[in-house]
This record gives sequence, structure tokens and C-alpha cells, in this order.
Amino acid sequence: MKKSIENLKSSKITGGRKHASRSRRKYEIDRFPNEALIGDQITITRKVRGKNIKASIKTIDSVNLAIDSKVK
Repeated sequence: MKKSIENLKSSKITGGRKHASRSRRKYEIDRFPNEALIGDQITITRKVRGKNIKASIKTIDSVNLAIDSKVK
């Protein structure tokens, strides 16, 4: 998924396409949001900028809800 706002390619005045002189940087890469589903707990890890790792939950079997200041 690429950011539509920050395109590396653009067009010339004549209508021709300019080709990007470099690839995307790690901080320019966009990702889909993580939305956990119901099921046995599965966590995924992904590499991020600076040799760090982010962990996110793909599926989980419990949910915390807060509705009208009541915790269920």
C-alpha cells in the first residue's frame, strides 16, 4: 500500500511520466491498519525502522468494552 499523497513519480508539463530516481524509504511505506478478529490468540511481528520489532494481535479470544463509563 503506497501513500497516494506522497508519490515519488509525477508528470511532466507535456503529459509524459517522470520515473522515480529512488525507492521508498522505510518511513514512507504505509501499512493497512491492524484489526483483531475473534479466535485463539495469534500475534504477528513485523520489522520497522531502526531494526525494531512491533508486535500486533491478529486474533484473540477476549475483548474489553467500555460503554457509558461501565466496564464489562
